[in-house]
Amino acid sequence: MSIKNILIITLVFAPFWSISAYGNEEVIFYTNDNIVLTPHPEPDTFTVTEYGEMYGITTSGISFSQVNISNDTTRLQRFKIQEAWWYVSDKGLIGFGEGLSDIEALSIYLAMSELT
Repeated sequence: MSIKNILIITLVFAPFWSISAYGNEEVIFYTNDNIVLTPHPEPDTFTVTEYGEMYGITTSGISFSQVNISNDTTRLQRFKIQEAWWYVSDKGLIGFGEGLSDIEALSIYLAMSELT
């Protein structure tokens, strides 16, 4: 695993890691309605594929994934945990907690590319 992949994982999860006073993680069901303000457990194990996709499980047993949604000319992935998802790109986060479709996220990504 490259340093870049580790940094992406850290940037996605770090702001949301939460452990209670007793050392037990909070158990919450994640949706697009609550994902932005809800603490997230840290990853326990994960695998990065040769295509840069990631699959893993948090310390509370919740599975998550970050998969490619576009071709080799764009860097856009959908991060999903339970019923919540958002898009991660080389241009930043797209549609965090808004429930965009892959096509809508790709359109936003391409529009952002035209601005840079």
